[in-house]
Amino acid sequence: MDQLRDHPMMLALGRDAAALIREVFLDRGSLDPVRELRSHEVYVGDVLQASDELVIICDQLDCGIAWLSGYSKKHMRDGQLITRADYIAFQVENVYLRTTSVVDRALILTNCVLGLGLTKSQCRWKRVLKSKEVKSTSAETALRQLDSAVDPFRTPRNVIAHHGRYSDESLRQLEMFSILEKSPDTESRDIIERYSGHFRICANQYVHMRRSELSPVVGLVQEAVSGLFDALLLPYEAGRQTRAAAD
Repeated sequence: MDQLRDHPMMLALGRDAAALIREVFLDRGSLDPVRELRSHEVYVGDVLQASDELVIICDQLDCGIAWLSGYSKKHMRDGQLITRADYIAFQVENVYLRTTSVVDRALILTNCVLGLGLTKSQCRWKRVLKSKEVKSTSAETALRQLDSAVDPFRTPRNVIAHHGRYSDESLRQLEMFSILEKSPDTESRDIIERYSGHFRICANQYVHMRRSELSPVVGLVQEAVSGLFDALLLPYEAGRQTRAAAD
C-alpha cells in the first residue's frame, strides 16, 4: 500500500538499492555482480528484501478484502463448481491466515536491521524481544503494538489453521445454497433458479459486513507496521554507515 511504500524507510532503502545497482551491477547483460558485494551492500540488500516482504503481506491483506467481492463462476480441475460461498470463505481465510504472518516478518526485519545474527527460523518473539538490541527500545514498543493490533485475528486464524475452514452463522446460510448449487438433483436446480437473485443479494450484504469488520483491524496492523518502520529507520541508516566505514 502507498502508506508503507512511501514511508521514509522504504524511500531510503530504494535510494541505497539504486546506488548499489549502479555500482555493482554494471553489466546490463548479466544479473551477476561485477565484484563481490561489500558488507554494507549485503546489509542493504537483506534489509530491503525483509522490508519488502513485510510490505507485500500488507498489500495482500488489502487485496484479500478487496477480492471478497468480484466473484465469477469458476470450476476446479475436476469440474466441480466453485460457488460464491466457497469464494468468500476462501478470501476471508486468506485475510486471517496472512495477518498473523505479519508479526513473523516484522521479527525477521528487526533481526536484519539490528544485526541480531539470527536465522529466519530463530526469529521467535521472545528471542528477538529479549535481545539487548531490542529490549527497552522503540523497536520493542513498535513490535508490541503490532502484536496487539494482530491479536483479534489470532483465534480465528488458529481455528482455520488447525481445526477446520472458516465459517459463521451468516456464511453457513449461504453455504446451504452452495450445497444445492453443487447438486445434480433436478429439484435443486429449480430452487437455485428461483432464489439465486436473493442469495446473491445476501452474499453482497455479507461481504459488506465482513469488510466493515476486517478493514479497521487491517488498517491498525498497517499503521503498526509503519510505526515499526519509524523505529527502525535510524538504526538502519546507522548500521549501513557503520558497515560502509568498516568496508
